[in-house]
Amino acid sequence: MRAPLMLTSLFLLVGCARTSPAADAELADAMPWLFANFEGDADEVAEVLRAIETKTYVTLEMGSGDELKRSLEQNPLTEEQLADIEHPDAGLDGIVSMTVAHLSPYQGQPHAEIVMLDSQVPVEPYSPDKYDRALLSGDDCWLDRGCETIYTENDLIKKNFLMEVPYLFYKDFRWIDISEDDEPRWAVIARSYMKESATGDGGNATIVQSYSIEYTIERDGRGFLAADAPEGVVVETDSQGEGTLRMQALWTETTFENINVGEDMVKGTVRGGIAKNYESADEYLEEKGEE
Repeated sequence: MRAPLMLTSLFLLVGCARTSPAADAELADAMPWLFANFEGDADEVAEVLRAIETKTYVTLEMGSGDELKRSLEQNPLTEEQLADIEHPDAGLDGIVSMTVAHLSPYQGQPHAEIVMLDSQVPVEPYSPDKYDRALLSGDDCWLDRGCETIYTENDLIKKNFLMEVPYLFYKDFRWIDISEDDEPRWAVIARSYMKESATGDGGNATIVQSYSIEYTIERDGRGFLAADAPEGVVVETDSQGEGTLRMQALWTETTFENINVGEDMVKGTVRGGIAKNYESADEYLEEKGEE
């Protein structure tokens, strides 16, 4: 599946007046494409990642401490985009989507090391009791980029003020060189999905389905630069700095039997959860003394 036509015009369109993040069609299209093409041609994925990196800096207020200003709602996934993974046969009409971006002060390699933790509890505030990760393949070669992809199985209990649900999901991580010259510029993309729905709280809450795609890109000055922004567009944060640019898009459907939970509450909970996960990873690396 080749990159959609909208991606070829991505750089031409960033000159338009800045709008609400939820209204940005190009970025909302790109993340579902990335999900569907997680294992696709590396050069095509790299091209799309470079475009997403630019669009993230231009569209979202990446210097803001308010995750609302670093978020947008995603376009829905399609059955075609889910065709190469095993997933619940639940239809897609009930899915809520949310995307949040984050600037981490830590480089990509320390974040990659977190992938290898058998227990993800230290970096997952909404699974304080259990989050066990099994490394299915690639564990002997992925961290030093001796292989491209690592595959994991994750057994956890998701807990927040709305629910407590034990479930199993799969998350795979892939190195992508997004450099446009001879010196590598490594990024990581990660895709997660559930094969089966999961029910907890005595049958009162069910995670019907959940899918995500995310990326981590170095802020090394080799990506988008504010000086290159289209005329009339003011961008205060770019690839120059320290650490990494991170973004996760999440599509999820959860049902509740005995409480009425509005869609806005679900979206707010998802948005806050993604932001809190980013913060927890940074806090973990800070405690380790990483730079």
